[in-house]
Amino acid sequence: MQTQAIMNVVLLVTCLLWLNGCMPSATPPDARESHGARASGHTAVTFDTPPPSPVAVARLAQLWQGRMQGGGGLDHPLGPGDILDISVPAIPDLKDRTVRISGEGTINLPLLGGIRAAGLTDGELYDALQRRLATYMHRPQVSLFVREYRSRQVAVMGAVAKPGLYTLASGADTVLDILGAAGGMTDEAASYILFIPIERPEGASPGEKPVPLRLASLGAPPPRCPDRLSRSSLTSKRFSAASSNST
Repeated sequence: MQTQAIMNVVLLVTCLLWLNGCMPSATPPDARESHGARASGHTAVTFDTPPPSPVAVARLAQLWQGRMQGGGGLDHPLGPGDILDISVPAIPDLKDRTVRISGEGTINLPLLGGIRAAGLTDGELYDALQRRLATYMHRPQVSLFVREYRSRQVAVMGAVAKPGLYTLASGADTVLDILGAAGGMTDEAASYILFIPIERPEGASPGEKPVPLRLASLGAPPPRCPDRLSRSSLTSKRFSAASSNST
């Protein structure tokens, strides 16, 4: 149960993840060459990765709880690129409209003109539409549905079958959901995933220390070569703040 909570914390609080793998790469500061590799003449490095401390795990949970209490929980703010279905049955020009939030963060609708949408939740945008419509009609009826969250994407790279950009479909998405969408881990994937908690929606603080967790603890199958190192990454930005692009 605690592991499931951690996965949701990382996806919703904003994170930077590194998946250790088996492909050759430059050796990072926290990696070391294994004794067995030196003796056999092979070049292999391992992460000097300690188990996660209770304090670090508790910090992830605290970040998640803070975002939930601050209104940044599962009701995510909208962002540029998100696609919305909006309908006002009483006004033919506003019935069954599909609109995309522009790069400037606005939507344009007949009669209503430009409306700021980025940074609002779907509920807040619904209220804004009702206020605008109240100028023209009594007790306006409007429906709003978020068809696609293009602004909440993660870039999955490295030891996965299908590297690329993937959209978070809901606030319940976990790390394993994203890895599954990317085709799962390849034979080069190793055993640890490192979470870097981000206090601020705009990015990580300098010197932020990662929280290591074994992939097996997240329910992932065991890796083929857990003791070698390559850099693979699953990165995301601004999951629970107004977001635009991810890296």
